[in-house]
Amino acid sequence: MTYCYELIQQFGSPEVLPPLNMGSLMHRPTSWKESYWMAEMDSRRQIISREEIVYYRFRLEYMGQPSKMGLRQFSADGTYDSPYMGLCEWSLYRKHLLFAGMFLMVRRDKENWGWIIGEGERTVYFSVEETSEIKN
Repeated sequence: MTYCYELIQQFGSPEVLPPLNMGSLMHRPTSWKESYWMAEMDSRRQIISREEIVYYRFRLEYMGQPSKMGLRQFSADGTYDSPYMGLCEWSLYRKHLLFAGMFLMVRRDKENWGWIIGEGERTVYFSVEETSEIKN
């Protein structure tokens, strides 16, 4: 668990940690206790990473209704191919996703540790892991 303590000292708070399971902080736990603490710390993160935006697929809801156009994917090259708007550029700025002229708040979904983009807006995106079962 020394690794976990070092991360907290480096970043100051679990809320601002980068994801521990991808990117530059990829670390294989050495015990079940370390694995548990890493999961606990990750559950408290409040800032999504670029790697996660690209990794997850997103279920879109427009005005409370699920889209019938399938899951959405943000590309690693900073583009998003919308079925309606065509190719758009995207970027992250702290807790916001900027794309297609929108500045959408990104927050953690406390029910499943996933992410919600644009809560309270007409268009809302919910992260879905590739292996998850999709519910409409």
